[in-house]
Amino acid sequence: MVKFVEEIRKIIREFNALREAMKEKTASIMKDERYSDDFKRNLIAQEKQACKAIQDELISKAKKITEDAKIEQLKGKTVGTRDQAFDIKLSNALQLLKTIGDSMTLEELTELVEPFRQDYHTMNLLRRVFIKGNIQGVMEIFGIDRIDHNVSAMDELMKHISQEFNRDIDQADTMRLLITLEVMKE
Repeated sequence: MVKFVEEIRKIIREFNALREAMKEKTASIMKDERYSDDFKRNLIAQEKQACKAIQDELISKAKKITEDAKIEQLKGKTVGTRDQAFDIKLSNALQLLKTIGDSMTLEELTELVEPFRQDYHTMNLLRRVFIKGNIQGVMEIFGIDRIDHNVSAMDELMKHISQEFNRDIDQADTMRLLITLEVMKE
């Protein structure tokens, strides 16, 4: 995750450098008294068009980095060995949760879930059963689902990158992106 954050931060720095260069070009064009106002607007529009191509390239780089990082995150969704014994244990655990889950102690619930820890999808199912059944110990037993949380955060970040990088370069603001990255780093 740290590598992802650093790579995206680098792209944001490139974008900010592009934006600053565009500001300087615009200021230079506006100061030049040789040109009419219409010609200045045309020159600025041409410069912005050139910037747009670079903006699109930066978006593509960010998308590629995000997709690669998501694939890496999703590799953490392990699948345990599923055989008939596993299915019977799961069925029994679900039945126990349905009938007496709300009266079980945290220790009993932890012990009940333990055989399924190596199977991400089963743990996700059990988490939902606990939540729906209003059974205690969701955070203690399952913690935060970091994989889905990280993937969701990456999707949200990519949406914001696309929004900011597709704006008129004079209007773009990368502060929200940097704040999101800081939160993701933690």
